[in-house]
Amino acid sequence: MDKLLIIKDIYKNIDSDNVENAVNACLRLARLGNDYLYTAIFLHELYPAKEVFYNILFDDIHHLKKEQQKVISDIS
Repeated sequence: MDKLLIIKDIYKNIDSDNVENAVNACLRLARLGNDYLYTAIFLHELYPAKEVFYNILFDDIHHLKKEQQKVISDIS
């Protein structure tokens, strides 16, 4: 999906007070840009349970070094 379309979707959802859909769109945008930190932050907003959060996050960051994984999970 085009980044511009995702950004338009984010604003449309915010204007309609669809916060969860806006967060999902932000997650798509972060993943599209390989922004692992913001991917973790948006995942944490969607999945506050630590076990679920870490399982999903690991799929996105498993190829990073262990130190990088730890920093991302600690910050988010």
